[in-house]
This record gives sequence, C-alpha cells and structure tokens, in this order.
Amino acid sequence: MPRRTIRLRDRSGVTSAGLRRPDMLPPQEVKEGVLHVMRRNLGGGQDEIAQTVAHLLGFKATSAQLREVVYSAISGLVQEEILVRRGELLALKDIESGPIRPATASTPQ
Repeated sequence: MPRRTIRLRDRSGVTSAGLRRPDMLPPQEVKEGVLHVMRRNLGGGQDEIAQTVAHLLGFKATSAQLREVVYSAISGLVQEEILVRRGELLALKDIESGPIRPATASTPQ
C-alpha cells in the first residue's frame, strides 16, 4: 500500500470544539508538523518547535496539553532516530554530521 501524504490542517477557522482538542490531533499529523519545522529551520529547542507546530495547526496559543502532544511526537521521532538531541536542541539525524560552518566568500584574484 503506498504511503499517503500527510497534510497539516489549519484549524483556526473550525467551529467544532472537538476538532480543536489537542488530544484529538492525529499523531502522524503532529509528527509531520514537527518534521516540517525541523526541515525549514534545521533544528531548534523543544519549546520553540511546539509553539511553531501549534501555529501551523491553527492554534493561537500553545496550551500545556497541546505542548505535551507535540513533545510526545518529538520523543517518538527521537526514538525512531529521525531526530537527535544536541544538548537543549533537536536536529534531523541526517544533518547531524557536525557543526554548520559559515560559507567563505571567494576573493577575486
């Protein structure tokens, strides 16, 4: 069975309270949100990732319950070895090879 693309859905205009409950968010959608943030930013702190994912999903504020849902997704991605911890920061495993070095400008000769 082919893998389906997971879309992040903005819930800001939803009127049903049930669709905005953090415990009702599909875990795969939250994981995809975390990966989206990580790909765009090349890493970050757990709190910043949670806040950004919450906004992507259409939440104006990041409640403690929503934060825990995102933290759970992050933990799962670390266990799956898709993300790695570097002290207080998280990064995608495939870019873990070393520190990011600034590009050097070539000087005309």
